Amino acid sequence: MKHFNHHKLCSVAIRTTGPYAHYHDICEITVIAVDEQLKMDKTVLPFTMYIKPTRLENIDYKELNDYKIEDNNLDYRQFQLKKEALKTYLTTGKEESMAAELFVKWFEEKLNPRFRRRIMPLAYDYAFTKAFLVDWLGNATYD
Repeated sequence: MKHFNHHKLCSVAIRTTGPYAHYHDICEITVIAVDEQLKMDKTVLPFTMYIKPTRLENIDYKELNDYKIEDNNLDYRQFQLKKEALKTYLTTGKEESMAAELFVKWFEEKLNPRFRRRIMPLAYDYAFTKAFLVDWLGNATYD
């Protein structure tokens, strides 16, 4: 496998309060560093965190199969947010800005970036995930 210019390949998974970035929020994120064989890099502790949603009025509680978007094949069942899970996110979740700071700290401490190393995200739904990550981290931090 290529060396990716010393960037770190990481699997990224998020759970959101609905299907639209800049309208819904990330409420759970996990980032797992992987090695050249695409197996979990056991030398790096994964980053996982609950994030407190800030746009509570936009949380989509309904079955979102009614709102299928053309030209995508997302499984809308992943957006069903159960009230118990929402309670967990609201009571134990970190504020968005604090979660972003902790993520940057994790990146700097655990991945030891030299020069301008970056994370190369790996996700089955990356087009969906990227929009939420940019909304959460901002363009400058995401890049």
